[in-house]
Amino acid sequence: MKTFVTTSSATQPLGASTGQKVLRIASGAYAGRIALLYQDTVGSISLRWADAPYTSWPGSTTLANDSADSPFDAWMDSAGDIFLVYTQGITFDLLFRRITFSAGVWTAGSSVLIYNTDDCYFPSITFEAAQRLWVTYTRIAAGSYFINAQKSDDFGLTWAAGAGESLSAAVTSAFSQIIVSGSLVLAFYTLSGTKLALKDKHVIASEFNAEQTLASGAGFDEHFHAAAAPDGRVGLLYDHGTLSYREFDGVLWLAAQEIDSSGGDSPRVTFSGSSAALTYLQNFGANQNRLMSSVSQGGSFTTPVDLTLARAALGNLSVFDASAGTYENLTAQASSGSAADVFHSISGALISGLGDAIYFGQTERFNYLQLVLSTVGVGGNVAWQYFDGAGWIAFTPTVGAYHFNLGARDHLLWDDIDSTPTNWQTTTINGVPGFYVRAIVNGVFSAAPIGSQLTGIPNTTELITEV
Repeated sequence: MKTFVTTSSATQPLGASTGQKVLRIASGAYAGRIALLYQDTVGSISLRWADAPYTSWPGSTTLANDSADSPFDAWMDSAGDIFLVYTQGITFDLLFRRITFSAGVWTAGSSVLIYNTDDCYFPSITFEAAQRLWVTYTRIAAGSYFINAQKSDDFGLTWAAGAGESLSAAVTSAFSQIIVSGSLVLAFYTLSGTKLALKDKHVIASEFNAEQTLASGAGFDEHFHAAAAPDGRVGLLYDHGTLSYREFDGVLWLAAQEIDSSGGDSPRVTFSGSSAALTYLQNFGANQNRLMSSVSQGGSFTTPVDLTLARAALGNLSVFDASAGTYENLTAQASSGSAADVFHSISGALISGLGDAIYFGQTERFNYLQLVLSTVGVGGNVAWQYFDGAGWIAFTPTVGAYHFNLGARDHLLWDDIDSTPTNWQTTTINGVPGFYVRAIVNGVFSAAPIGSQLTGIPNTTELITEV
């Protein structure tokens, strides 16, 4: 992360990819201010905000302290008011709160009951017109799952009676998202893991139209996301073992395009003018999920690439054997999942004797390493250092010292990119320029470590973007 914002003890702090958690004030004196909503603890939902350049996030505001440890959703109007829908923590009722924005401050209102007969989960909220809000949610009754749609015509002060319009029959799992595009209200949902479907309605219609199946097969769950473009198109990105994209051109749903054959979690669609940008998490190995991005160009999508090189496989992994005085580039081996293939050919180890070193390099600043060893080191010590333009400066990583004595290590060097040293400079190691951190031996190993996989890819499990 570029900027550390906060921590959370909840199971899913940002919830499902269908949810809206990053909201931006569009106009007025506070235009550009971003509100981040997140599950703070098992029972509370909080808000933090920041103004450009978004490097400082003041103390949190509690929006609800009666929530379940379960995904919620929110929508913001042009005045900066936030409309929150969530599951109550004890009864699992569906609740709503309006958070008003005035003079730069958000203030949470009282909770309003939407529905309380059956258990309710995974809500999605959007605004239709006038003062009408729509919510879809997963309703569980007698062990069966349903998708229902509820509405309010007074900005959430009161809600229609009952569970609302039923969009699906009884199934074994169900997740939904509701959006508005022009004059259409569109409710997307997955059912029993076997299909992704849509029901839509014109804003003047009283009920939703017949169901359309947009994709079928296996592996459908909450990992999908739809977004509306300014020109009336709708993009839909979904995972079912393969990550695929479909687009509504205002008249018809076009054929699906494969984005990533290996699939992807937390998919998100964002439109910038006529171009669609896709982001998602791609599993790279144990406890590693790459942040990936693809954009539309000329009717097709570019080959997915890392969203940021600060969260990617290393640009250079070189090991130095002091006794031989030689470097070896092991970047390819460090990126692969093959066991016990990251070692210097002279020593047969990652590092062993005094002065041996591992150089971790990227083309941009980074603050994290994922270190997986096949053989752990015994008895040795290393110093962690960065290059300041003149020499190597010792530092203590945020998570403390690590001497390659554990088989797997989430190694946080600094809290975030903003916390990296201001005097950190690029240098060239083994012919490859970049920003480097090195681990250099200052205590000989009695048993030397051997690596399997060394990257800069963290175990990111949730990805939320501004739509």
